[in-house]
Amino acid sequence: MQRFFATSPSKLLTLQRVVLATVIGAHGAQKLLGWFGGWGFDGTVHWFTQDLGAPWIVAVLVVLGDSLGMLALAAGFLTRLVAAGAAATMLGAIVLVHAQNGFFMNWAGAPHGEGFELHLLALALALPLIVTGGGAWSVDAILARRAKHKEKESMTTKTISREALHARIGAGTITVVEALPAEYYRKAHLPGALHLPHDAVDALAWSVLPDKSAPIAVYCASDTCENSHVAAASLERLGYIDVSVYAGGKKDWTEAGLPVESGPAATRRAS
Repeated sequence: MQRFFATSPSKLLTLQRVVLATVIGAHGAQKLLGWFGGWGFDGTVHWFTQDLGAPWIVAVLVVLGDSLGMLALAAGFLTRLVAAGAAATMLGAIVLVHAQNGFFMNWAGAPHGEGFELHLLALALALPLIVTGGGAWSVDAILARRAKHKEKESMTTKTISREALHARIGAGTITVVEALPAEYYRKAHLPGALHLPHDAVDALAWSVLPDKSAPIAVYCASDTCENSHVAAASLERLGYIDVSVYAGGKKDWTEAGLPVESGPAATRRAS
């Protein structure tokens, strides 16, 4: 879904989107409402089905795509889908109607009808929108950002509470890792915790934590400290499958009156 809505912040795409929506939308108003000398919905559907021999559903889709679809395109909503519909309509118009009239528009009002140069210009505007989306100031861009945010939330490392961590440390069923610099670890760390600075995970994880399937809890100073989240994300990227974050960190632990240890940094798990 995120890929469908994703786009660049290009203002040029925005200009192309608005111009295409304006030009085709004016023709859509002719088809749907009978504005600007058009036939209106009934007349357009009749022409498609009786004169052109197209199925009625095709006629309805063209009318709606050229009218309501262009309103969506102007707002940058469902840009790729609507632009693809516009491109298909232009190709169909060229093949079924306008190719036989030659390239140029009928500037002189000759009875043979219009050429297809306008349709080529519309195609040129539609194709970049199909490939790269609606650009800046588009609804699609907003939806893409929301989808990306939700994806990040769904990938967020799980957390572990103080109570659960305390119980598992007592039972010896979890490996605890501190992600702060060495001086903070030496001063105080949770019982049995190993030291793995958040900026050294890639270099040291293989030696400190050789078992990638073992349960691991990472912590740092407090709930405002990001080191534990950075380290946990790096461990997951390296293939560790059971990583959690103790978000409260040492502040939450000590304020609960739980014991800590001090001493030199341990950077290797005991065998």
